[in-house]
Parts: sequence; structure tokens; C-alpha cells
Amino acid sequence: MMLKEKKFQTHRGFWVEGIMENTLESLVAAKKRGSTMVEFDVRLTRDYVPVLYHDKTLKRLHKAPVEMQALTLAQAKTFAPNLTTLEQVLASKAVPDFLNIELKTDAPVDPALEIKVSQLIHKYKAEERVVLSSFNPFSLIRSKTFMPEVARALLVSEDKDPKNYWFLKQMSLLPLTDSQFLHWSEHMTTKERVDKFMDIGYQIACYTVNDPHRAQELLGWGVHSIISDHLLTA
Repeated sequence: MMLKEKKFQTHRGFWVEGIMENTLESLVAAKKRGSTMVEFDVRLTRDYVPVLYHDKTLKRLHKAPVEMQALTLAQAKTFAPNLTTLEQVLASKAVPDFLNIELKTDAPVDPALEIKVSQLIHKYKAEERVVLSSFNPFSLIRSKTFMPEVARALLVSEDKDPKNYWFLKQMSLLPLTDSQFLHWSEHMTTKERVDKFMDIGYQIACYTVNDPHRAQELLGWGVHSIISDHLLTA
């Protein structure tokens, strides 16, 4: 399928005024303020429930130095009472119509996250309203197997991180993901790069763009979508 991404996507829901990021509350708040597409992160609990959570551990947001994957959903909720499941989001009519689900997994071969996410997307017949994005090209390759009809986006960064391997920075596995979209860091986006990848058929989104003037510059270059912490909805 070829879902056309919206011009602006709200990053982790609307959370800049004190609402917790990556929660049903933040997604509902984004829609109430005019957002039609929202980006959020999904990872698995120990009992294989897809939940909205960015970090690997609960330390930053909930002061608990334990990994999400080490906890069952019930255990995680003791630390994070407003922890939201992907099923809650897909079942809700109060969230934005279009969803950019970032798959948070480092696994080169384990398909558990993609299987669980695909089951929920099919259960709620959400294929036409979802884009699956990931920094892990292997996750997108697996997603293609379980959800070939769902749009995919490779996330790319040039950050100096031990896990940001050279083949990720150079997008060497991009053809194998069969992605329709590329989601780039704002800092690595140039007009020349946008022109090059648009010419071969990709749609481009840039993250995380919080300056409206920079957003308009990128859109002027032909970038299809801006992912922002602020509500850029015009």
C-alpha cells in the first residue's frame, strides 16, 4: 500500500505542556489540538504486550532502573500507571486518524515484536492508517513478511552511537526493507539528498523539527512530512 504521510506529525503525542509522552492521554491531546498524524514508540513487555514507551528502561520517566522487557504489563504498571498498550490506541476513536508506529527493537532475528504488532493491526483493520518505522532495518524486513500491505519507513541518523553502525548510516539495507518512506534526522537533511532520494521514488520525513521556519524550508525542498514536538498543523 502507499499511505501518503501527513504534512505534520506530532512526536510522541502532545506532551510539551506536562502530559506524559507516549501515552493515550498525549495522543488524545494531539488530536484535540488538530493533529491528524501522530508518531509514537512501541516495545514489548516480558509477557509480549506491545506498549508505548521510548526508552529501554523506566529510569528517565519513572525512576526505575529496570528494562521494560524484564517486566510483565502488570508489573510495569506499578511503576507507570498510565502505561498505554498499542491495543488501547488502535481501539480508540479519540486519537489521530493516522499513526506512525516506531518499532523499538535491536534484535537482528527475533520477530516477536513484529508478530504482536501485526496481529493487532490486522485485528483492528488498521492497515491503511499505519506507517511502521524503525532504525532497525531487520525489523522492517520482518514487518514486510508479516504485514506486506502496511507502509514502512527506515529511520536514519548520523549520530555517533556505538549501535549506529556504518551500514545503518549508509542505508545499505534500505532496498531489502522495501520501504516507501525515509525518516531522516533534520541535521542530516540537505536539498541534494532530498532530491536524490525523491528522484528514485521515496517520500521523505524529517525529525525532530521544532522551528517553524526550518519546517517551511524543508517543505520547500519537497520534504513530505515534518515530525515535531510542537503542534505544526497548518
